[in-house]
Formats: sequence, C-alpha cells, structure tokens
Amino acid sequence: MDILLIGLLPFFLIAIYVIISISIDIEKKKENIKTTQIALKEQAQIDYFQTTKSISNLFCIDEKRKKWAIPKQLPDSNVTFAITKSTKIYDYSDIIDYQLIEECGTTTCNNPLSPDAITFSPTCRKIQIIITVNDVSNPTVYIDVLSLSFECKKDSIFYLIAHKNALDIISILKIITNTKNDKF
Repeated sequence: MDILLIGLLPFFLIAIYVIISISIDIEKKKENIKTTQIALKEQAQIDYFQTTKSISNLFCIDEKRKKWAIPKQLPDSNVTFAITKSTKIYDYSDIIDYQLIEECGTTTCNNPLSPDAITFSPTCRKIQIIITVNDVSNPTVYIDVLSLSFECKKDSIFYLIAHKNALDIISILKIITNTKNDKF
C-alpha cells in the first residue's frame, strides 16, 4: 500500500501543478478581458462624444448628448488639444457650481509726459474657471483660460481674448445649468 502511494505521489504533484497553472492562466485571461473591456468602453465614450461647440479648445460640448469635456493637450505639441481616452467626459447634470477667478493686480510706472505723475495699469496673470462636479473622487475641474508667468495688461490682446473666452464658457455653463434645472 505504501509503495502504491509513493508511486502515485508524482502523479498527484503533477495534477496539483497543472490545476494551479490552469488557475493562474484563467486569472490572467480574466484580467486581460477586463483591461480590454475598459479600453473598449473608453474608446466608445470618445466615439460617443461629438463636439458640437468648442471655445478655443478649452471647453467642448456635445449638445445632442448633453455632455461636456475639457480637451487635453496632446503630448509633444504646444498647440493641439483633443478629446482622448484619458479625457473625462461629463454629463450636463454633473455640474453643481462654477466660478470665474482672476488673479489681477496693478503695475506702476512713471509717466513720461509728466515726471511727477505715476500711472497705474491694471494687470492680470491668470484667468481660471473652476467647475464643481458631482464626483467625490475628483470634485473640481479647472480650466486655465489664461496662465502666464508675467503680468499682462488688461488692455492687451492676450487678456482681451482670454477674458472673452472665459465669459463665453461661463455663459455656456449658465445655459447648461438652467437647462438642467428646467428638465429635472
């Protein structure tokens, strides 16, 4: 009997090894399927989002599906923005609140026409829109409309374009939240 058990021991060990190998292989396949499903879902979300209105590639909306997104800057590009797999796409109903933030100041300089006079010029370094969304893990979305390392005069073309874009985005957010409140 002992000889029989000793003779069967290698077969039992091989059977256990095969069962463990199959189990590990099944887990790897499940993980691959899960990863593929996530990738397909992300791609479907991108394919599902069709930009119908965009404000200077800072804020995009899909009016038909009532969704919005903040495009991402593409790697190795200073200008190109796009909706990618990593772009979070929100429903209109996700918007809880929003606000416009401007970091402004004044610069002083001597007036060349009158040596005793000092002139003050209003300046701005940053214009940002902050959107609070219904997402506990990431409750705040930031849109940097103007973000400079230097002070920009408020009558400069940089500021005027950025300020108009910010006001356009705020107006669209107001329309979205009014539409949301009317339907719910």
